[in-house]
Amino acid sequence: MPVWFDLTLILSFAWTGLLFGFLSLWDIESVLRKYLKNGWVTAISVFLLFLGSFGIYIGRYLRWNSWDIMTSPFQLMYDIGDRLVNPFSHPRTWGMTLFMGLFLNILYFSFKMSRERKNVL
Repeated sequence: MPVWFDLTLILSFAWTGLLFGFLSLWDIESVLRKYLKNGWVTAISVFLLFLGSFGIYIGRYLRWNSWDIMTSPFQLMYDIGDRLVNPFSHPRTWGMTLFMGLFLNILYFSFKMSRERKNVL
């Protein structure tokens, strides 16, 4: 297969996951707005995007999957706990989480602004 085919396939899956993740977060925000002020809702959204970034790190670099919660919960909790208790021993964890979190927040709030934009014409 040519490289462009693989690139198109991977990007289409990534785009679909990103889009549905953002749509889900918009749904969560709409439910939270019934109970919380807008500032709190925004803070929770930012936190969830950074939490998702940490999850991306766990899956991409530590190679954990969702079923490992059931099959190897103690090893998974050890890996997560070690990174939380000893953050300076794992600078790549926090660097990747920070930059991916910033990237996701920039994308999310860009999409959100374009969605809420009023037509001026």
